[in-house]
Amino acid sequence: MHRNAAKLVKPPAVRREEARVLTIEEAKRLLSVIRDDRLEAFWICALTLGLRRGELLGLRWDDIDFTGGLLAVRQTLQRADGSLRFVDPKTDRSRRVVPVPEPTLAALRKHRRVQAAEQLAAGKRWQNLRLVLPSTIGAPSSRATPVPGGEPSGSGRGSTG
Repeated sequence: MHRNAAKLVKPPAVRREEARVLTIEEAKRLLSVIRDDRLEAFWICALTLGLRRGELLGLRWDDIDFTGGLLAVRQTLQRADGSLRFVDPKTDRSRRVVPVPEPTLAALRKHRRVQAAEQLAAGKRWQNLRLVLPSTIGAPSSRATPVPGGEPSGSGRGSTG
């Protein structure tokens, strides 16, 4: 008779850490630090919409309804096997439409104008993936977390590329 010894072992409990939420004062400080940063819209969306980093970096302009004030989460950007990939949200609840406050829409409109200038500057190097928060050449962001005012490889203040 064969026994499955794995059935006798109790798996370790998964410990979930509660997400730490910024205080109002911390959020105000962050907003003052990121003002006029090329990724100001990233941080404003993170603060006001509660989207995950991969959801933000996977956003495309077609996902935003500026007239209706809505944003659809349709994909996420993930690093797998050393490369960046767009994948479907993990659950049906993750695939969702969220209301966008007017100040956040204003930040996204401003970001779209900044991005248009980056596209002109990049010329033929621009990758037209219609991403809201790409690198300075339109490619998916290669940074794990954009840094306000950071100078990673690539051009431009706060670049993700």
